[in-house]
Amino acid sequence: MTPEQVTRTKSRFDSDAKSAMRLRAAGIRVVGGTDTGQSRFLIGYFNHMDLESMVAMGMTPAEAIVAATRDGAEIAKLNTGLVAGGRSADFIVLDANPLESVSNTRRINKVFLRGQEVPRAEMAAQVAGAVQPDGGRRQIGRFSTRQKRIERYRKAWYHVGTSSASGAISSAEA
Repeated sequence: MTPEQVTRTKSRFDSDAKSAMRLRAAGIRVVGGTDTGQSRFLIGYFNHMDLESMVAMGMTPAEAIVAATRDGAEIAKLNTGLVAGGRSADFIVLDANPLESVSNTRRINKVFLRGQEVPRAEMAAQVAGAVQPDGGRRQIGRFSTRQKRIERYRKAWYHVGTSSASGAISSAEA
């Protein structure tokens, strides 16, 4: 990104953050949501960035986690979002406290869906050795391009998100 693009993006982020915090103050719920799940994005990656952007705009890590789990599930009418009787029991076990830093949600130790542990190592091995339905060729080049795009987004986000966080908080307090 050029310096002008960074400045423009920071300004837009700060404006959006101020609007979102005003909406929250008026009783509107802010929930998590990304384009994850489409084939051109790695599933889950942008959800972490979404949590970090909520914190950068002025929410606490706890508020961001509730917005992304309980509130998002409630609005989407999904039987998940909470660990409670009658719920799907979808949750993650982390190696670090996300209330200290919401980026600790990236430190996933275990994943449970419907109360059952997901065999992550086995799934990763399957993905690594997967043959794509395009005649048997592995999509290494495509994956590399996808990884490069994600790395570019990550660098842009950290350049914009982390340096505008204090502006977002002071905007929300105004």
